[in-house]
Amino acid sequence: KLLVETGVLDFGHWFSLMCQILLGTFTDAVVIFAVFQELRGRRVSAGESISRSMSRFLPALLVGIFSTVLVLAGLLLLIVPGLIAAAAFAVAIPVCVVEREGTARSLSRSQHLTRGCRLRIMGVFAAYLTIQLGISGIIRVAFPEGLAPVADWIWTVATTAYSAVYSAILYHDLRSVKEGIGINEIAAVFD
Repeated sequence: KLLVETGVLDFGHWFSLMCQILLGTFTDAVVIFAVFQELRGRRVSAGESISRSMSRFLPALLVGIFSTVLVLAGLLLLIVPGLIAAAAFAVAIPVCVVEREGTARSLSRSQHLTRGCRLRIMGVFAAYLTIQLGISGIIRVAFPEGLAPVADWIWTVATTAYSAVYSAILYHDLRSVKEGIGINEIAAVFD
């Protein structure tokens, strides 16, 4: 009863979170392919990006679920552990999609790639989270009751797209710096 009263077992919120993870992971998988093609100077259609990324959707979804659970658990433990986890797993989905790794290996590889850069990644994540939550709050106050959910949904779509592009570019940059690999070598997996 206490869990229901405090909102921990509010199934509406859990359903909303699962939908966000599902749609966010789908967006990540689709955008990762498109970003790498764009970085190579190749044009790509939305249909091609969707069809090419679908083979990695389920593994990426598992990575998204596990990393989100770990980040949320960390956020509940005084916020800083959640920011550290968010930084450590910042490129887990790109690892899964590009390197075709499973869940545990994608999380481990992301930790390896982000090592030494986590403070900067954490700073970007904290700024992103602050802006995202701040604007969501402004939307709830500034828009009439009927329009606020629509405006908030549009804002969520925009921030999800930004997050997907950011993780793909961060993955590229980390691999370039740490492994000396260029865009054509990274994106060759899509050929």
